[in-house]
Amino acid sequence: IVPSFDIHGTITNFIGLKQDITQARLKALEFDAMIKALPDLIFVLDIEGNFLNAYPDEDESYICSPQEFINKNIKEVFADYPDILETHFKVVKELYTTGNIQIYNYELKNQFYEAKLNKFNGNKIIAVVRDVTEFRQLQVLTEFKNTIEKLTESNKHTLDILGLR
Repeated sequence: IVPSFDIHGTITNFIGLKQDITQARLKALEFDAMIKALPDLIFVLDIEGNFLNAYPDEDESYICSPQEFINKNIKEVFADYPDILETHFKVVKELYTTGNIQIYNYELKNQFYEAKLNKFNGNKIIAVVRDVTEFRQLQVLTEFKNTIEKLTESNKHTLDILGLR
């Protein structure tokens, strides 16, 4: 609401603007519900690696709060992990060169993560980060099981050839 004045400076009336924000509010609530339902962390970064935002705001299931990244650069956050930094910036370069979504995996404190990057709004990046530790452990166990089965099968043939079975 803004006052309207006459030539003497006296308020003669008020001018207001009414806007129905119901649809916008419903969309915001829908977005919040989707973010909370996802098992992933979602970061908004700029092309230089500065963390601009994080979703969800808080989640105790991760190594640290996603909000701890805000207003920090990825070089600061991952200073002790030069391999992750090198991979990240290589993937960002590929993202901006090809325009295609890029994915990379990394290990951090005995946890495995997959980061999926997409660009938007010029120089911003959405990074969807998923903890894939259980999946990786299952892969390793499956590979081990397959190796044991091959060795066991080979040993059966060896024992038959040697007549020891």
